[in-house]
Amino acid sequence: MNQVPVMALRNKKEPDRYLAASPDVGDWSHERLDVTIDDIECAYLIARKDLTQPTLEDFEEQKRWHAAHKQIMIAEYGQDAIIGLDFEDVCENYEPAFLGITRKQYREAFEIQQQ
Repeated sequence: MNQVPVMALRNKKEPDRYLAASPDVGDWSHERLDVTIDDIECAYLIARKDLTQPTLEDFEEQKRWHAAHKQIMIAEYGQDAIIGLDFEDVCENYEPAFLGITRKQYREAFEIQQQ
């Protein structure tokens, strides 16, 4: 297996841009910090532990997890709680895109997401 299948979140208005994993690795020349395919390891990626193709159900699971996290934050800190990644906004502006990345990119992406 030369490529690792992943899902990235592609900008609906700029299909050559992808949601960054965090502001720390985003493209600061872009207003939303979105990255290009050249820096895809810096994108918010969904991958499966068994390295099989992620599915739309994996995307829906991410949505549920983020919605639950948002509710916990609001319950704990009120309506002004800081939500690091508001997935509702993400879903309005991004769509799932299925890609293949190299194992090196996969390792780099994994390290970035662990930070």
